[in-house]
Amino acid sequence: STTSESTTSELSSTYVLREGYTVVGNLVTQDAHCVVNHIFESSDRARELQWCENKCNACDACEGFVHHTDDNNEHCTFHSSHTDEPLDNNDWYGKHAPEPAPETTPSDGKTDLELGMNEEPISDTPDVCTSCTAVFWEHYAPDYGNTGRVLGRIETISTYDNPTWTNIQYGTSSIVITGHDNCRVITDADEGYEFRKLGGRSGGSTIDGVYNYPLATGNDNINRATVVCASDTSEPDAALDGEAQTDTCDDCQVVFYEHYAPDHGNTGAILGSISMQDITTDLSNPKWVNLVNRQTSSAVMTGDMRCRFKSDKDTTYEYARAGSSGGGEPGVYNYPMATGNDVMTKAYMWCAKTTESNSDVA
Repeated sequence: STTSESTTSELSSTYVLREGYTVVGNLVTQDAHCVVNHIFESSDRARELQWCENKCNACDACEGFVHHTDDNNEHCTFHSSHTDEPLDNNDWYGKHAPEPAPETTPSDGKTDLELGMNEEPISDTPDVCTSCTAVFWEHYAPDYGNTGRVLGRIETISTYDNPTWTNIQYGTSSIVITGHDNCRVITDADEGYEFRKLGGRSGGSTIDGVYNYPLATGNDNINRATVVCASDTSEPDAALDGEAQTDTCDDCQVVFYEHYAPDHGNTGAILGSISMQDITTDLSNPKWVNLVNRQTSSAVMTGDMRCRFKSDKDTTYEYARAGSSGGGEPGVYNYPMATGNDVMTKAYMWCAKTTESNSDVA
């Protein structure tokens, strides 16, 4: 890749363009003069890039900006560092020439052990993951409604022992994780909860890593986050197959709707969802997931026919994947629900050993 001056870019300034390069992390702190990102509002790319340059010029901490072209929401992110690295579908516009990457010392034929390197790689180092990206959206995830602004973007992979925290603008309601299946996102909203690339999703999303509103840890409460690489992709609290009377399902999901189930009328808002990441594996210690308000009138289960869920309204009643109500097909609990409507505040889901349950089948 070559470094080209702005005469070859779409800017008329003295910014240095590095095509195919990005700056990882080190976003500026938002204040009266600085912004973290700008989503393009028109198809006039040159005009939008000029806006990004003007904003960077007004921010003393801004060393340059990255033009992200890898999705339908073209945008710029503003950074306080100008140490860049190669990344497809990204262009770096810097106020200064980039700092050179550290040189690699040749091994001169020495073994890893002789060079002082570990004989065994550490399982949770960034080396396990080829790449991880987490994008924090103001409203809904892409393809699920109005996304609002990008409030933060992390591409730096940390370790569990020494996480690198990145500030996120206030207002996150959705998170999208892309990259290696081992990628995880931890936020200050609940440092014990991991958003997973593989097996995790919410808010009616059907794509792993897409956490659509509402988030399990709450909304508008994330101030910083870190991306880590797990040593494997197994679910936390691996599913039990014994005294807890749970089994292992390949896929289970339940989505809670404000009004009617899809294809049965106006659904209203999605009030919550439970995915494989949050599945209960020990019925003596259920993993409750909070729902938005007391407004649920319908729920839809998908996946393995052994999937079940219960709500706090009546913990003796099982909603089964094989059951239904309100004229729905199996798994569709359309209004009215057997345990009542507008009464649920939380629910949990598990994988049973059989498809039979004590729920009514309409």
